[in-house]
Amino acid sequence: MSKEIIGLAKFGEKKYMEELLKGTLFLNTVNSFKKIENDYRGDVNEGLSDLIQPEYAALQFQLPPSLGGDFIHLDKDHGLAGAIKIHDIDYTNTNIYSLYMIYPDESFSVDDKVLQFGESMVFIYNPKEFLDRVTNKLKELSLSFKCGPVHYLDEKSYQGQMSIFDKFSKYNYQNEYRIHVINKEDAPLFLNIGNISDIAKILPSDIMKYISIKNY
Repeated sequence: MSKEIIGLAKFGEKKYMEELLKGTLFLNTVNSFKKIENDYRGDVNEGLSDLIQPEYAALQFQLPPSLGGDFIHLDKDHGLAGAIKIHDIDYTNTNIYSLYMIYPDESFSVDDKVLQFGESMVFIYNPKEFLDRVTNKLKELSLSFKCGPVHYLDEKSYQGQMSIFDKFSKYNYQNEYRIHVINKEDAPLFLNIGNISDIAKILPSDIMKYISIKNY
């Protein structure tokens, strides 16, 4: 882990959290997260490869002959109102598993929006062991993967390349740690890493509101 993490949490319905405690992980596709309409779980911008701000961009296209065939030019002074977002189709058939990070910083606090993910959570108090079990299973299945914290970028000012570990800053309250798996099909992926009750427990989600970090 590139950032010190003292705990990980997964939020959801209790029945699904019970399955996680038994060791079953459900990795949905990047494509599915782009289609989810609720703003706290879905993100239409998943899988971006580049973000080009309007002051650095220009578009030109030609209307079909039936509409006159004229060329249309767009730039920041002529109708280009926002950034150009380029999606990487190579991310479409890949899977992600998201967890909430808890890190040792006295400024750490939990946004109430986090609780919208579900009424229950699995609190993983040995994150290194958990991630070791996940990565060992992925290696056993000969699946390519990468793990790490998500980086949050300003959608209004950032210019450049993006990866599957980049999201816009409106989602920074998610404190996301992501496991990204390369899959050959646009389908969910199930992993079973064995019972994790020795390193995790199920708790009500609203307990997170009372977490505070003290450094001694």
